[in-house]
Amino acid sequence: MQNNFYIQKAGEEAKDIFAEWGVTINATQGMLELPELKTPFTRNWIEEQGLDIYIPDRAIFADKEVEIEVTYHGVYGREQFQKFISYLVQPAEKQYAKENRDGVFQFFSSYRNTGARLVYKGMSFSKERYRGQCFRKDTVQATLKFMCPNGLSFGVSTYGKPSNSLTFTIAEGESIDVFYSNGERDFNKTKTFTKPDIRFCIINPSSINSVVVS
Repeated sequence: MQNNFYIQKAGEEAKDIFAEWGVTINATQGMLELPELKTPFTRNWIEEQGLDIYIPDRAIFADKEVEIEVTYHGVYGREQFQKFISYLVQPAEKQYAKENRDGVFQFFSSYRNTGARLVYKGMSFSKERYRGQCFRKDTVQATLKFMCPNGLSFGVSTYGKPSNSLTFTIAEGESIDVFYSNGERDFNKTKTFTKPDIRFCIINPSSINSVVVS
C-alpha cells in the first residue's frame, strides 16, 4: 500500500511516507492556499495628507503556515512513529547539510498533484493510544507544523508524461528554483528546458507568473 504522499531532504530520493514509516496523512491545511500579500511600505509625511504608499509593480506575497495531520496505526506505535520524527529532525547527509540546516523538506501529494518546500517547526500530539500487547495495535495521531518561506511554492507530477519528463518555460526576467524527486536541483534557469526521468518536482518561483510547466 502507498500513501501517495512523499517527503524529501536535500540531495536525497523522495520517500513515500506510508511505505517508509507506516504513517498516513489525514489532512493538510495551508498547502493549497495562496499566502497573504505583503503589507505595502508606507510613509506618513507630516506636511502631506494621508499616507504615501509604495505599490510594487507586481504582487508580492508573504510566507505562510502549513499543518499536516498524520496517523500511525500499528504495533509498537511509539517506537515506529519516533522513527518518522527522527527523520524530520535529523540533518541531511553532510554534503547537503547547508541546504538542510533549517529542517527544509519537499512535500508532494501525487493524489492531489500538489506540494511545497517547507521548514519543520514542531509537532503536537492529538491522540496517543497504546494497547500494551503486540497483537493489539497502537494509534498515534499528531499535527506537524511547518513554515513555507516561499508561499508560492508548488508541486507538479510527471504522471502520464512521456519519459516522465516536464518542460519548463520561464518568463523573461523571472527565475525558479526546482527540486526534483531524485534529489537533483536546478536554480535560476532563464530559458525553456526539459527534465526527464523524475516522479515529481517542487518549484519555488520568483513571482506568481514566473513559469509555465508542461
